[in-house]
Amino acid sequence: MMRVSLCQATVALLFMVGAATILYSEHLWLKSRSLGTEQQSGGVDQFSIIPPPTPCDCTEKVSKAVKEAAQARKTIVENNYKDSNTYPKNKKQIIVLSYGRSGSSFTSDIVIQDPRTFFAFEPLYKVIIRYTGSDQIHDLGVLGNDKFAPKPNEKGQLVSPEPYAMVGAPTYANYSMEATQILRYFLTCQFEYLKADDLLNFMFLNRNNTIEFYKCFRDFPKEEAYFPKYLGCLWRLKEVCMSKEFQVVKVIRFPARILRPLLEEFPNLKILYLVRDPRGTLSSEMAILKTYAKTSIKEAAETIRTIRYETIARDAVDAAKRMYNFLELSFTPKIEGYIRHITAAKKDGHNFSTLRKDSWLAANKWRTIATYKNVRAVDSACEDVYDAVGFVKVPRESYLRDLNTSLASRESRMENV
Repeated sequence: MMRVSLCQATVALLFMVGAATILYSEHLWLKSRSLGTEQQSGGVDQFSIIPPPTPCDCTEKVSKAVKEAAQARKTIVENNYKDSNTYPKNKKQIIVLSYGRSGSSFTSDIVIQDPRTFFAFEPLYKVIIRYTGSDQIHDLGVLGNDKFAPKPNEKGQLVSPEPYAMVGAPTYANYSMEATQILRYFLTCQFEYLKADDLLNFMFLNRNNTIEFYKCFRDFPKEEAYFPKYLGCLWRLKEVCMSKEFQVVKVIRFPARILRPLLEEFPNLKILYLVRDPRGTLSSEMAILKTYAKTSIKEAAETIRTIRYETIARDAVDAAKRMYNFLELSFTPKIEGYIRHITAAKKDGHNFSTLRKDSWLAANKWRTIATYKNVRAVDSACEDVYDAVGFVKVPRESYLRDLNTSLASRESRMENV
């Protein structure tokens, strides 16, 4: 345990060197996205919560159409989707769980090629921002820590000594409960219970199977008269989600150790846990301080399976077949063709794209950039983790730069897909 903690601390310390640069770059990229830019001007803050499925607290100025829409919404909720206990038992849920810059977008893109899937991309993106002021999972470390609690300045105003801590000192437990509840809503298509900020999260909506709803939701109402149209968007999204056999959620902002409530609630839930060489993660995004540790897969061997990103990069088609078999999805020639296309593109996509010129080279590009000194530091701290996951230490710099040699061993005590 001490060895893993030292590994975590070493990787975190090295990551912090470039944190500000990476976060600012990501901010600029997100701001440059046209859909993201449109959303930012949507005035979401003043409508932070979608009214719960109870009779509308209407005033006289609200039109008859709005009242009828609210009543229709209430009726649909009560008759069909009151809670997850009435969620059809034949539905299946999949969570692709990992951490930032681990190849999780690439992996989930492979998984969702089965047309029976409905995909929710990063539904917790806005949650972690609400609790920490940042979108990085490592900031959960400030939750519940008194030294990060806001303190009064000379004017009596509460000021956070740590930029990621928020007024009110939210606790890790509060985040865990809210994140679990939000995942539950996404896994059961209960979008009507979500806060508008979470539902209008462009990380979720700006995907192939939800883009039409982003276009519908982006003009979120500033007047009550828009409410019927908004409900139309909401229920259409729910209808599409409910029509699919598999609800797939990809998250990097959800600690594995708090998955138990969902595993107990959903007997058909399967979790694909993706790990990556921490040296690659270090080079890929130095701002990510996510804990790199083993997950307790022994307790749910048939529910949780682990796979390394390097395994997928080495042979994406073979890895996809094994993932599909575990997740009970249907692997078809069309899906195989798609995988071969995205792993042999003429050029790479942007940093958050799943398009890669050569998946193996993409997974190992960090080896041409990372300094040997940093790699040795991580190697020293993470030796025990390497042994479990199946990575090897770099004996010399020439070995690091030689991309014909693999740093992922063929055997892994942790990988079981």
